[in-house]
This record gives sequence, structure tokens and C-alpha cells, in this order.
Amino acid sequence: SVFNTKGKQPFISSIKGAVGESFSSGGIRAAATAISIKDKIIPLTLGLKNPIKPLRFVLDKNKDAQINFGMVNGFSSGGTFVSIILKTI
Repeated sequence: SVFNTKGKQPFISSIKGAVGESFSSGGIRAAATAISIKDKIIPLTLGLKNPIKPLRFVLDKNKDAQINFGMVNGFSSGGTFVSIILKTI
């Protein structure tokens, strides 16, 4: 797996439950990811009722973690799909 490091899958988080969806929200998500990497905190995912097992969603509270990389996915109603990877420097 691309994300498998030392036998562990990455944590999964989304801020959409907290901030909603708006046009050009990818910039907000990218900024939130950069802040997460800088502050070493993964924000909890609000509103997720049925997480897919065995994926590692952050659900109950923010998680302190040594974060070196973050991925932001964007999908538009017009059919554009993009993913960016941010990393510590």
C-alpha cells in the first residue's frame, strides 16, 4: 500500500463536518492540513456516523500525532478530481 508505513494505516480526518462545503473550499482544507502538520494535531471528524472499518478515522477528539505528510482531496461537481500531498520542511 502507498500509505502503509511500519504496518499502520494513516489516520483519516475531515473538516467538512465542521466548516461545511463551499465553492473553492480546497484552499481552506489545504490550509487546515498545513496547520495540522505544523501543530502536530489531527482534527476530529464531526458528523461521521458509520465509519468504514478498519480505516483509522479520528472521531472522538483531536489527536496529537507526529505528522510528516498530509493529503488533501478535492472533487468538483464539474468532474475535476485532484489530490495534493503536503509535507514538513
